[in-house]
Amino acid sequence: MEGKIRLITALALLTAPTLAAAQAEGDLRLLDGTGERNGRVEVFHSGQWGTVCDDFWDDVDASVACRQLGFDDGVEAAFATFPVGVDPIWMDNVMCTGAESRLVDCPFNGFGVHNCVHLEDAGLHCSGCPASPSPSCVGGFGKGSLVISEKRPGRETLVAKMTRGPAVTRADLGNPLDFVPAKYSLCIYDDVGALAGTVSVAGDPGACSPGTVCWKEIGPSSAPKGLVYKEPALSGDGVAQMVLKAGDSGKSKLIVKGKNKGPLGLLNLPSIAPALAGSTSATMQLHTDEMGCFTTTLGTVTKNDGQSFKARN
Repeated sequence: MEGKIRLITALALLTAPTLAAAQAEGDLRLLDGTGERNGRVEVFHSGQWGTVCDDFWDDVDASVACRQLGFDDGVEAAFATFPVGVDPIWMDNVMCTGAESRLVDCPFNGFGVHNCVHLEDAGLHCSGCPASPSPSCVGGFGKGSLVISEKRPGRETLVAKMTRGPAVTRADLGNPLDFVPAKYSLCIYDDVGALAGTVSVAGDPGACSPGTVCWKEIGPSSAPKGLVYKEPALSGDGVAQMVLKAGDSGKSKLIVKGKNKGPLGLLNLPSIAPALAGSTSATMQLHTDEMGCFTTTLGTVTKNDGQSFKARN
């Protein structure tokens, strides 16, 4: 028994610093949302989590918070969008400039100085790709491939496919035209989990070229099977087409195709191949702001020279 007590004590001493380091002054977290990228904003101060009041809370503040949390960008959520908090209200009248790296670096009243109630707790929706692969994404795709060609300047191309996937419903794919226009982001990571590149399109119709209806439902309106995005002007990170198809197990698929058209001045597709140089595998994740995400890892690399990358699973 004495030996067991000593072992438990030793394990507690080893674990305690790790737990303490997990939450530092000024850290942020999101609670009571539909996933890891939205929810009520809480900040860690003086050893305790507390909320942020939504007075002056706007998209600039939300963007700073989302970047601190490891995402590309974000938008504010109206008060009462998420369940209210029960902890102290730590921040009020937050007015970020957008250049800050942490929310607590933004001007605000001072910790605990406020005239708010918890019904005014601030929330947000984060967009884009996390800095490392999300462990909560749905996998199970029987076939996947990624082909990137950047050898011809101005004629770069990208084709990413996840097919023969798990059972996916139309609702799982989100609504690109809801009240908070969703961003759909293809996130590509190298073999150590570092973000190599992001390709995103917005659900906002205003982001499409004039006169273009980018997003359409697949299948009959009474029972849509998915979404398709087409944009000849390549306004969304060079994406020409995105297909998100629901289906039974083995039938779902996700496809993203992007390109540049240099002669027409269409050069929005980002360079990704150099960041994958030397990688022996790649992970693709398709994130949606309001719903979940989907993932597959490509372990067979057949081309990787810094200008081209070709892999499959």
